Amino acid sequence: MISSTNEYANYIIKSLNLNNNQPVEIVSPIECKELVDILKNLLVVNERRVYVTFTNFINDYNVDRSIDFYEELMDLKFARITIVSSFAMPKSKGYIESQFPKLRSYFYNNQSQRVMCAYPNLTWSKRLGINYSELKKRIIDLSLKENKMLKYIDKLNDLPIKKLYITTSLGTNLKMELTKGFSFNSGIIKTVDGIDFLPNIPALEIFTSPIKDRVDGVIVGSKPVYINNHIISDFMIEFKDGEIINSKGIDSIITMDRSLNYVGEIGISIYNEMVFYNTLLDENTATHIALGNSYNMGILKSERGKINRSKYHIDLPFGNNDIMISFLDKNDNILAVFNNDEVIFNK
Repeated sequence: MISSTNEYANYIIKSLNLNNNQPVEIVSPIECKELVDILKNLLVVNERRVYVTFTNFINDYNVDRSIDFYEELMDLKFARITIVSSFAMPKSKGYIESQFPKLRSYFYNNQSQRVMCAYPNLTWSKRLGINYSELKKRIIDLSLKENKMLKYIDKLNDLPIKKLYITTSLGTNLKMELTKGFSFNSGIIKTVDGIDFLPNIPALEIFTSPIKDRVDGVIVGSKPVYINNHIISDFMIEFKDGEIINSKGIDSIITMDRSLNYVGEIGISIYNEMVFYNTLLDENTATHIALGNSYNMGILKSERGKINRSKYHIDLPFGNNDIMISFLDKNDNILAVFNNDEVIFNK
């Protein structure tokens, strides 16, 4: 497993596309120190400055991060690796990120590279009823998996797709309209300086954003959702003219902010029955929507006023092994169909 962990760490670093001496901060819960130490050892080359911030533990690694500290790093175009681990100890009260919106804006506006990845802890593995080594293997295997949707993305983007119609045997029956001239994206994005990077690992989806008020129908969840230290075992959402008009199981989400009553993303992924209780992983094992913020990638500037905006982005998986997604033109003609295994194109 050590060799696999090293392979995973190297893949994480490669995803950032760093320059030779670009500073890096690793942000992680203390439970993931094993991966943090491997990453740090790999990164400390060519006199690169590497900083470790444990979000839920104060020790020699985690000095008191001040606004001045981050101001200096932003001037140097620092990159960041964020490690997430479900059921880890809560963040310490002194963790500064929430108190420093300029830092959030720095990464949100792609001033530099960032990547988010997952790593296990003992509490998490116990909640899943498996041992720590097995959870680590599942996370690494999924994270290093090839995105099979990539082979369809160019052909889909060449089609005059205007709408998606989605059904599952669980009860999902949803139609959404997409923006003019949109394109599906695979997750690789660019910094303002034109550097390609992969912000999320794994990346097993293609995605876009629907028009805010053109989502109608019902989705029924296919996997539990872990959010704010709470597990939502099942959920249902009904939309009309883009807005949630009826729901089950998600009151704790949609009452956080009005913007969470609208869809910000549709992500298409091949279904995998594994459940992780971790959004980053679970969204890559099932087709999903995100309530809240839309991303600009693949959306024409003239169309960006039509998509949802929010400070939140919460993914909810609803795809299963019999999902059917019809890609429609403006006249509702079927151009292609996704049946969970493959995309079949009409000739």
